[in-house]
Order: sequence, then C-alpha cells, then structure tokens
Amino acid sequence: MTSATAEAMGQLPTSAIDGATAGAGPFEGPIGAAEAVQRLVALCAAVSVRDASGACELARAAAEVAWLNHVGRFALPELEATLVSIGSGLPRPAAIRRRPPAEAGSRSLHGLSEGYP
Repeated sequence: MTSATAEAMGQLPTSAIDGATAGAGPFEGPIGAAEAVQRLVALCAAVSVRDASGACELARAAAEVAWLNHVGRFALPELEATLVSIGSGLPRPAAIRRRPPAEAGSRSLHGLSEGYP
C-alpha cells in the first residue's frame, strides 16, 4: 500500500477489514457490516485516482466483509464501476502472434496416456 492510500485511510489497524469493523481511524464507533462495506467502497473510489493497487486492496476488503456478513445486496455496482475504471487504465498486453496454419506434409506428435482396444 502506498503512502497516499495509508494517508487516505487514516490510522487503520493492520487490515482494512479490522478498521472497518472495529471503529478505528475514519470509522468512528461500532458500525455494522453494511456501513463498513459502504465506507470501504467510498474509500476505494477516492483512492483509485492515486493508487490503483491500494484501491484493489480496499475492493477486496469490501468484498470479503460483504461475503462474510451478508449486507443485503448481491452486487456492488459502485465497486464494480471503480474496478472497471482501474482496469481500463491498465496497459494492454501485446497481441499474441498466431503461427500460420500447418503446411501439407507437416508432422504432429500425438500423446496417448491411456488406450483401449
């Protein structure tokens, strides 16, 4: 996690999940899982501008809290939109070069691991 992400998160405990559920740092007082997920999603969106890796870590934490403590929603469109915007900014891999089709008379190797009569 970069210093920008740590600064945005405040003084959280060792993991974002602990911070979201324990009420430390920007999470004042005890909160429920739904509120923890909402805050992690909002924090993920705010951090994504400066730190894609940290935002992905927060997205994972939000998904884990939502998975372990059903928060009444089966999808988090705000989180998905943030992750799509992060993904669209990543460099694309070079195109894969395909080999030309095999020429007539080319050779192939077939492996047989088990055969029946």
